[in-house]
Amino acid sequence: MITPRLVLLLCLISLLAACAPQPGKDLPPYGASVRHMMQAQTYREGDQPPTLQGDKAVRNMEAYRGGQRTSGLSTGSSSMAP
Repeated sequence: MITPRLVLLLCLISLLAACAPQPGKDLPPYGASVRHMMQAQTYREGDQPPTLQGDKAVRNMEAYRGGQRTSGLSTGSSSMAP
C-alpha cells in the first residue's frame, strides 16, 4: 500500500516542479536575433561601405577591375562523378 510518507513526498515533488522558473522567459522573442543580424548586415543609403584590407584583397580588386583571372578556386570540372 501507499504510505503517508510516499504521498507527502510525491506532493512535495509536484509542488516544487510547479514552482520551477520558466526556462527562456528572460530571452527575447523567437526570431529576434535573426532579425537583428539581418538589419546589421543590410546596407542602407548613406552608410559607409566597408573597406578592403590586406594585399590579397588589393590584388583581387585590381584583377577584377582589369578583367584578369586570379589564381583562386578553379572553375573547371571537378573530380566528383555526376
